[in-house]
This record gives sequence, C-alpha cells and structure tokens, in this order.
Amino acid sequence: MTFATLTYLITVLWHAIGTSTTVETPLGKIEGVMSKVNGAPIKMFLGVPFAKLPVGSRRFLKPESVEAWIGTLKANKTSSCMHAAYRIAIPMLPVLFWIHGGGYTLGSNRMDVYDGRVLAQREDVVVVITNYRVGLFGFLTSNTSDVLGNVGLYDVVMALRWVKDNIEYFGGDKDRITISGESDGHPDEFGFFGQKNPKINKTHATSLLQSTFSNYTDPQKYIDFYLKDIPDDDYDLIRRQVYTAIGDTTLLCPTLYFAESYAERNRDAYFYFLTHRPSNTPWAKWMGVAHFEDVQFVFGRPVRVPKDYNRKEIRLSSQVMKLWANFAKNGHPGVLYPKWPKYSKENHTYMTIDVDHFGRLGTGPHMENCDFLRSYFGF
Repeated sequence: MTFATLTYLITVLWHAIGTSTTVETPLGKIEGVMSKVNGAPIKMFLGVPFAKLPVGSRRFLKPESVEAWIGTLKANKTSSCMHAAYRIAIPMLPVLFWIHGGGYTLGSNRMDVYDGRVLAQREDVVVVITNYRVGLFGFLTSNTSDVLGNVGLYDVVMALRWVKDNIEYFGGDKDRITISGESDGHPDEFGFFGQKNPKINKTHATSLLQSTFSNYTDPQKYIDFYLKDIPDDDYDLIRRQVYTAIGDTTLLCPTLYFAESYAERNRDAYFYFLTHRPSNTPWAKWMGVAHFEDVQFVFGRPVRVPKDYNRKEIRLSSQVMKLWANFAKNGHPGVLYPKWPKYSKENHTYMTIDVDHFGRLGTGPHMENCDFLRSYFGF
C-alpha cells in the first residue's frame, strides 16, 4: 500500500460494552472488530478516513474534509495513520488527543509504544493518536500555491476537527479535549560518543558544538560555557557536557521557556522531570534517561507487556497513566497530587517521576544553563 493510501485513516478502539461492533456517524456506518487487552474486551475500528486522500493535485495541499459514504465501512484494516483508543461510558468521557514526534520526518501511531488500549481501559479516558504527513510529503515547500509547505500541521488540525465532530459517537466528550504529545528530538546524534575513543577529545567536542551553535550571535561563548573548565583528556565529562549542551538547547530549556510563557498568560502550567532509567533501555548508561523514554509509561506498555519490565516499573506506569488521565479529566493534578505547585518564572518547582521518588519536588531543572541561554531564545 502506498503512502497516500495510509495518510488519512483513523483507528478507533474502546473498552467493549455490548456485543455490537457497528457505530453510526454523520459520515456513515462503521463496522469494527472485537479484540482484548489484558482480558478486557476492546472494540477496534481500523482504517476510518478523516480526510480525502492526498493524491494527484492534492499531494502537497492542505487536507480536505472526507465525504460521507454509502453503506457500511468495514473498518478492519491494520495499516492506519491515526489511532484512537476509547472506552465508552455514560456520561461522555474526556479526550486525550496525542500528537507523535519524529522531527517531522518519521514516526507513526502504528508504533507499539502508542497502543493506547490499556490507558483507555484503565483510566476512563478517550485516547486519540493522530498521524500526519511527514518528511517532504508534509513539509516540502516551493513557495507556490501548489506546494504550500507545512501541510503536515494542517493534517493535525483536520484530525482534531474530525475528533471534535465525531468523538461523541465513540463515547468521547467533544467539549473536553486535551491536546498533548511528545517532542521530536532523537538521541542518535550522540551515537559517535558510544564508546571511548582517544580521538574524541575536547577539540572534537568543540567542533560538534560549533555546528550546534552555528546560528548563534557568538557561538564561542556558548562553547566556553559548557567546555571551558573541562580537561582535554576527561572523556567522560566531555561527552556528558556535549550531551547536556545539545539537550539543553533542543529540548529541556525550550520546554522550560514554554512553561514560563504559558503561565504568563494566566494559564496553569505544571512541569515534571522523569529521572527513572527504564530497565529495557537500549541507550548507553552515561546518557541517563533518553528522550522519548517516558512515553511507554504514559501508554501503559509495562502493564500490557510486563515481561519487559520489573515490578516497580509496572507500578510507575500505573501512576503515570493515572496522572495523565487526571489532567485530561480536570486540567490540573487535583486531589491526587495537591502539593505539585504551578510552574512559572517565579516558581520553577517541578515534580519528579521515578520508581522510588514519585512525586518528590525539585527546582529547575538545569536553571543555570537555561538562564545562560535565555538571550538567544529571547526569554
């Protein structure tokens, strides 16, 4: 099947109540299939279109609304580009709308980590995981009307509109939709630091950071900040500082600045810091907790595949699922975590997510580094 035929399909799953696997929406009837997760029945609707296929003249244009169909759509395809997990109940449930990462070049809701059945079944929330056009299909531009650019982002908006218009037919509350997701960085860029090599010294690290800070007004001052007082032969500290510098500039500090800015607009912001290194991580120990490793706990993979985790991690996943679901239901930690304060420029208190110290509060993180980088980011 080609890329185009996969782009605008949605997968729907919910905790089964009753035996019927057919729902009726304004677009037409949809017939799904029955499955189970941890013994709980799940209704699945695979391959439901939420927009017209981006083929021919529509290849690089904004998505167009899907048209109604005649008869019953057989939703039993396994190759879909938008995935949603639902559990039906009365009253309607809050909706968690998740946007996957991947640097706008890769990623899909078909990844095993995005199986949202456990989260939906356990926590009484509707989980929607959308796909969108990535790479040149989603972000190529020629500055002309036929190749607009950034159409992958319009795909996400179209998927969200589809959810707003149709989620009630799958048990979701269209007036309680929480948008969430994870960043699109990737730790592969640090792969050459994977083992000790005498050629990878301070000079090599400086070269890498020169590339990282090449668009800065004064790249050398940023390089000096992270490497100035480090001995040229201290390999472990050099690679750790390079890893920290790139992580600060691409992920951590921008997240911190966003939380501050969000709070300045009289919105409630809460900051967490995952400090648990998963027992099944493929990354080198010196890297600590790698980017994206929290997602498996959000979607309950340790509960669904317990053989890959230890007992503490299964408990941690249950705690994280409950935390995320609570935000979808209430918009704040509520009675579950009353001591978790709001994050702002005046209060940089975050909550730790860890198997042994879940809920412990800290300050920052990396405040000295992020304060140093503020001038470049304009915060």
